[in-house]
Amino acid sequence: MEIDFKLGQKILDAVNTSGCQDISMLDVDVLPRPDGKDIFTLDKNIKFRITKENADRILSEFKISTQVLSNVQKDGETLIFDFENLRILGLHLIPYLSYGVLNGGMATSYGDVTNNSKFNAELFKDAQIQFDRLSASAKDKPKGITPAFINPDGTNGFDFLELKMRSILLNILESQSVTGKGKDAYQYAMFQMTSHNTDSKLREKYKEYKNSPILKELIEKTGIDITQPESAIQPLIPVFTHTQDGYPLSFFKKKDGTIYALPGGHGQNFFVLKEVYKKLLEKGKRFVYLGNVDNIGFTISPVELAILALSGRHASFDFSFKTPVDVKGGILVREKSGR
Repeated sequence: MEIDFKLGQKILDAVNTSGCQDISMLDVDVLPRPDGKDIFTLDKNIKFRITKENADRILSEFKISTQVLSNVQKDGETLIFDFENLRILGLHLIPYLSYGVLNGGMATSYGDVTNNSKFNAELFKDAQIQFDRLSASAKDKPKGITPAFINPDGTNGFDFLELKMRSILLNILESQSVTGKGKDAYQYAMFQMTSHNTDSKLREKYKEYKNSPILKELIEKTGIDITQPESAIQPLIPVFTHTQDGYPLSFFKKKDGTIYALPGGHGQNFFVLKEVYKKLLEKGKRFVYLGNVDNIGFTISPVELAILALSGRHASFDFSFKTPVDVKGGILVREKSGR
């Protein structure tokens, strides 16, 4: 497989430069709570305030009738959107949205005995037979085309990608019923970033998804063939030696002397997907989602889409409270500077 040594060297040089400098620690003030201004809890009690002038301007930008404001509570010149108001507005914004998945990962961690047994060794021992069966079925597969759940009878559920596609189509179907717009307004509804390890396997699986029992009817009803997403392949970059071995870092080599390479981080999406993003913009898209394909909680929310549009912010992030089984990811903090 082709390794992007030029990119790898550029990143390595940057890491070595920063590694030799003093790194200031975060000056943490608080672990912030939802405040209705910067951080929202997406529940039925949500309220979003905006001036009528700004709301009208945003509706005009997206060619949405002011009729959607008819049930919004008013306080003088301020509009107070509740959950349902935001949901309806979000459905009107779905035609301007494309949903992206990070599809470059293989299902290696799913079959990793060491990591999976750490949480509860006794429980793992009791489930060893089922685990071995499932890990064998996920071997050498991209994460996206492995089962997202297990049925009560022990059989495999639908794949992560099937659920993602179903979620997109359900949102489009509901949006179509609200806006009255046809299929042309909802094309380019999905995109992905793959890797050299996953791309061909995903393309083959997409052919099967056209006849998926949870997708086929929705594809026909919406007129959207969700199984043909816009796509770009993330290059492999050389792995670096560990920081504990000291700076400067270098390319890590296997025992046979060859360079070990993996797909880069998620931040690479900005240049890997550059042409995809440009195309989506040309086709009228103004919002994108981007997240891991195997994150079950990563789905479209018309409510948060509406908040992003009304706020005028460039981006927003989904957070959830960590649980004992969340072994990866960080937490939200606020520095004393206010950031």
